[in-house]
Amino acid sequence: MSRPGSLLIVMILISGNCQPARGEPVAKDQSKEFWQIDAGTLDSWAKPFRNWNYYPEWIIPPEPPDGHAFQMVDCPLVWKLGDQWQMWYTGFDGKGYQTAHAASTDLIHWKPKGLAMSYGEKGTFDYGGVTFGGLLLESYDLRSLRIPKKWNGKYWVLYGCYPKQGGYEFRPGAQGVAWSEDGTQWNRASVDHPSLSIEGAAEWEKDCIYQPWLLEADGKFWDFYNAAQGSCEQMGVATSTDMISSPRAGQDLRSQSIAGV
Repeated sequence: MSRPGSLLIVMILISGNCQPARGEPVAKDQSKEFWQIDAGTLDSWAKPFRNWNYYPEWIIPPEPPDGHAFQMVDCPLVWKLGDQWQMWYTGFDGKGYQTAHAASTDLIHWKPKGLAMSYGEKGTFDYGGVTFGGLLLESYDLRSLRIPKKWNGKYWVLYGCYPKQGGYEFRPGAQGVAWSEDGTQWNRASVDHPSLSIEGAAEWEKDCIYQPWLLEADGKFWDFYNAAQGSCEQMGVATSTDMISSPRAGQDLRSQSIAGV
């Protein structure tokens, strides 16, 4: 989920119930070498984004009257195209995930615009459904509007997906890529191969690949994603220069001194 001159990525590590897999190389005291940031700095960065006032009513109800028979919704992603705000949200209908689209002029009242992407064909890697996650943006400054960026004449998004229907997040999950010329009609970049899967995965991510967050920096596209080994979820990163193939960066963002991410 993506990412001025240089890019600063802050990962907040939270202790969990899992440990680094035995036998895997992990940098010595990796948290201090790469990710340790003092509490005062973190507090100063976070301060401008505190004290939110919550709207008292649903803007997308748990079972929205959008004609898709959703039983619950999740993962809203808001961005702007033209003079309207756009939202993708994931809906679960008992079979799997689909990504729905809504539009608004005031961020409160949202008009359903249909499905952004539905289930893949039977036998494909995203037959169990798709949930849009990582949109390529013009700017990753937290104070900037989320405006999609065209690359090679198209808008791009990474999505999480599952191979089976009939329940909630049937493993093994994977990721796919979709593109659009207008930002509303989306097409799968591949119907045969996921962009990231458990094929060639490390021990910590061998059971399931989950959601992406897409960033662009230093001439590359960066996919920060969570993945699982059993019940233990951690985060990793993969990079790409063509948006389609995503070689893993070779090391998950973990630490020997922190149990999970």
